[in-house]
Amino acid sequence: MKNIEQTSIPTDTIQKALATSFVSETLRDMLSDDTTEILTQQEIMYCYLFVNTGSNELALKESGLDKCLKDKTPVRLQYLGMYIRNKPNIQLYIKSLREDQLQHLDASKQLVQKEIITQIEQLKEIVSTGSSSVSDRTNLIKSIELLGKTCGAFEERVRVTKVSAADALDELLEMAKAEVQLLPPGETPDETWEPSE
Repeated sequence: MKNIEQTSIPTDTIQKALATSFVSETLRDMLSDDTTEILTQQEIMYCYLFVNTGSNELALKESGLDKCLKDKTPVRLQYLGMYIRNKPNIQLYIKSLREDQLQHLDASKQLVQKEIITQIEQLKEIVSTGSSSVSDRTNLIKSIELLGKTCGAFEERVRVTKVSAADALDELLEMAKAEVQLLPPGETPDETWEPSE
């Protein structure tokens, strides 16, 4: 199978795209050249916040990169974030931050429980305001259930039995047998049948 190479966009096309009413020219001043390893302060801040919070919107706002947008709708913020994260040098920096984060992360039971408790506290706050949705309550219940599973509050049992074909057939035949009751002497059978309780 052949390797597929990404199509590179000519610089003049990018310049025209950045000069539109969607993105102002100020973005060019805040971004580094794609080929350099030296990132601007805005790019470093964006990457750090994006990796540590997972929020594109927060990373754009706090790094100041959102200032290039004239219209800051969620869709445009998402588009800008995708554009920034698609830069090769940004991709490398985000990758290195994530690898560094994994090396220092103590993935233990206590960490997992701490994170779930944090989520539960945040969801409780949202739900208590009264402006929450059904999904917020569902997420709260799921988080509590996850915490319970880490503590052993719930026990899931799976029953596995080994059954031979002959035994299974005998069991089915036994289940299918109807209880036969003999009539007392002198009584005639009628056409109705009532199961015994």
